[in-house]
Amino acid sequence: EGTPGAYSNIQLGLSLPHEELAVIVTNHVQLAAEGDTATGTLTDAGAQLLLVRDNQKALTPLKAAGTFKLWLQNGAVLKYQVRLEGLLSVESGGFRREIVVHQTTDVVIRGIGTTQVEVPDQARLKLGG
Repeated sequence: EGTPGAYSNIQLGLSLPHEELAVIVTNHVQLAAEGDTATGTLTDAGAQLLLVRDNQKALTPLKAAGTFKLWLQNGAVLKYQVRLEGLLSVESGGFRREIVVHQTTDVVIRGIGTTQVEVPDQARLKLGG
């Protein structure tokens, strides 16, 4: 009875750049730097972590692979790209099936070093300033 629902690989969970970069840095098997770029290959576990977000309960990564490229300037990451491939187990409409996924994500980081903090006058007085 019935058929599996349609599947979309749209990422409904938000992953912040520093979280994704932490996964990349701690889960790579190969890293090569040349000039202002660094490229590498992710472990299966690292690729799975980037392919499926924590809140995507209907998705189970079965295997995954991935590569990344970082663009750097003065020791900071300005942009990064992650290419992932994987096999996911997807639950949809009471059915479970396996889906092959290919995904490329490009992230540009802007406003590095521009964060401003306003200290209220009362706090400034208590801090002796």
